[in-house]
Amino acid sequence: MYAFLDEQGVELQDEEVEDLDLVGDAEMAYTEYVAEADDGEDDEPTFHLMAVATTPGTLVFASYSCPAGQEDRERQTVVAMLGSLRLAGTA
Repeated sequence: MYAFLDEQGVELQDEEVEDLDLVGDAEMAYTEYVAEADDGEDDEPTFHLMAVATTPGTLVFASYSCPAGQEDRERQTVVAMLGSLRLAGTA
């Protein structure tokens, strides 16, 4: 996740990454950030939630975005959906 976001110009600190418990030996980490439009347009900033889940032999990358300021309406639902993820080989 750090490498992907670094390529996008997003620098993360460890305290900006949250762990999310998954079933079995799967692990997930996610982060949230707001990105300004960089194309010179008058576009509004965008909220992003990026997550990476792993288990031996499996990698899942998930992302969610919406206009900045609207993320509080769906954050709990999105994180709950991520937490319900079941990866192959987990109990």
